[in-house]
Amino acid sequence: MIKRQAMVFLLFVFLSLKLFQAGGQEKVRTFLNKEEGTEKPEIREKVFIVNNNNSVKSYRKTFDRLIYEFNYRNENGLIPANIPKIAIKLETHLAPGLQTSKEMVDGLLQCLSAKGYSQSDIVLIDFESRGLVLGGFLSQLNQRQYLGYRVISFVDSEYSNQAWFHDSPIPPTLHDRAEYFLLHPQNRERRLLEERRSYLPSIMFLKNFHWINLAVAMDDPFLGIDAAAANVSLGAVNNFRRFYKEPTMGPASIAEILAIPEFWEKRIFSIVNLGRFQFAGGKSFEAEFLGSHPTIIASTNPILADYYTWHEIAKEREKFGFSKRDREQAQLFKYAEELNLFDPNQHELIDWRRDVSQNPQSK
Repeated sequence: MIKRQAMVFLLFVFLSLKLFQAGGQEKVRTFLNKEEGTEKPEIREKVFIVNNNNSVKSYRKTFDRLIYEFNYRNENGLIPANIPKIAIKLETHLAPGLQTSKEMVDGLLQCLSAKGYSQSDIVLIDFESRGLVLGGFLSQLNQRQYLGYRVISFVDSEYSNQAWFHDSPIPPTLHDRAEYFLLHPQNRERRLLEERRSYLPSIMFLKNFHWINLAVAMDDPFLGIDAAAANVSLGAVNNFRRFYKEPTMGPASIAEILAIPEFWEKRIFSIVNLGRFQFAGGKSFEAEFLGSHPTIIASTNPILADYYTWHEIAKEREKFGFSKRDREQAQLFKYAEELNLFDPNQHELIDWRRDVSQNPQSK
């Protein structure tokens, strides 16, 4: 009798645990097909939209959440044992008017430090030393540290590698052509070769480095948007100005650089900060066209981060009476789709502002 009662009790406990487990699973199923009552397939690419008040504390909290999500959804979490080195790409070429927020960088560094990363594990990078000085990340051109972390630019030998470059038929700027002539005055063949090459920031994908991309956003009539994707590609090569105002080769080159397997596989996050963005007059800084939203848009995929940022800028342009930017004119998204870097219909938006998930309507 006692054995029978024990068996009934164990059966009851077993069934209770199974029911509890099923109930717990239902709570995390946020994407269901309501008409059929079946769960949708898992979508790998995620986009996060977060409110932020541009304080170090707020950014720290945001990055804690993003890294938690990254670790939850990836086999190799963001810890030194899996990702030993991190290169943080800043955007400062239009500093101090439009640049990566110092408060954002400070919040990220605090978060990574709490995850076990030391100062020697992280480098801050951007192409131009001048922008890093104007942005407040260096006090002078010959300085190479910010809060104890290394800061490097193209002038540093470890920034690029001569074996890694993007080849493009776009002619160089007059400034670049003059520089090549001074470097190789007697070697025309070498000059012509160098004119086609854009040397990549190999520190972002070699020597155990992965990258985090902290970008700002600017409307661009040719790309569609100059933000996350442009910052880690054309915004990081030595002769980026040759791609300005190139309606075809500019966006195609961004997609081609991102599609390099060694580069694409080393991405952690791309963050677009809408604390300050430019919604008109792209390619040069225009203070009268600045907007500001207490929002950041984040994704492991820089194209997806740009896709949602592009929608925000389109709303701002409409608000101030500027011409509408159609997605069909945004060549960046066109080339990225052709290279299978993103699909506007196959991703998940997690909007922490309202704790709902949705996709923007295509325009």
